[in-house]
Amino acid sequence: MIKLVEHVAITAQDFDKTVEFYMKNLGFSLKSSSINREKGTRGAFLEAGQAMIEVFGFVGDKAVQGPTLKDEETGLKHLCFLVDDIEKMLQRLKDAGVEVNGNSNFANFKDPNGVIVQLRPSSLSALKLPKYVIHEF
Repeated sequence: MIKLVEHVAITAQDFDKTVEFYMKNLGFSLKSSSINREKGTRGAFLEAGQAMIEVFGFVGDKAVQGPTLKDEETGLKHLCFLVDDIEKMLQRLKDAGVEVNGNSNFANFKDPNGVIVQLRPSSLSALKLPKYVIHEF
């Protein structure tokens, strides 16, 4: 049985900027990092509470600008984090110049790669979803 998502990986167009964004603006800390010059890759695991993300990037001649997904394309659509004090987090983001949409029940913004990040207060975490959903096609 699945207990929780262990981590989500983001391939960054600008590795350092992405790591800094999550650490500075969302309070993540660096758990580990690595670089493989032979393969031209680097990675960092960042954690905050029970949430963990992996930032993946390229170095040297492999460092190329990646594609940006449009709404109708497949790929990572968004990340959603539960936060203890959403008002404090929203102010922190605004103070850092991050454009935030929403309110104290639900807010969203984009990271440096265009990934939509959502925030919800932990008090609203119990989503009322049916145990099983059956779709007919």
